[in-house]
Amino acid sequence: MRITNRSFYHGVALAGITEHENFTSINRISNINSLHAYQLNHDKGLYIKYTAKMGNSWRFTFTPEHQVEVTKVFQQFPMNTYLIFVCGETGVCIVDFETFESCIDLNQLESEWIEIYRPEGGSFRIRGAGSEHKRAIPLNNFPKILFEKSITFLKK
Repeated sequence: MRITNRSFYHGVALAGITEHENFTSINRISNINSLHAYQLNHDKGLYIKYTAKMGNSWRFTFTPEHQVEVTKVFQQFPMNTYLIFVCGETGVCIVDFETFESCIDLNQLESEWIEIYRPEGGSFRIRGAGSEHKRAIPLNNFPKILFEKSITFLKK
């Protein structure tokens, strides 16, 4: 087996998930041909993107193919789809599909981008070409948000 950057960075996210006390299983989503899509505890869809870039701002590109994959994950898990962004060595930012969709145009015709940034000493923020999410995303949301009923955001 060849060890890729994807293996390392997805591994960071997957290890964090498996250490949670309510974790039971994680699998690739068999009917979605994607290296980014996973099924958690049989009832949640995950889509993982990563960058090795250092700093306090990270941009993630969603090609039309990635947009189709994310949409398929959402169609399979409409109430429980999460996007996980591994931001270099700084941390892991997690958002629900609704937050993601509010920042990006899922037209599936051209590449789109999402930017995760973290002001000095602050929480993560997310923006895209469509708009900027108004609330901060606490650093400790990952992975607990996957196992709790309510999503915790900070007021701007």
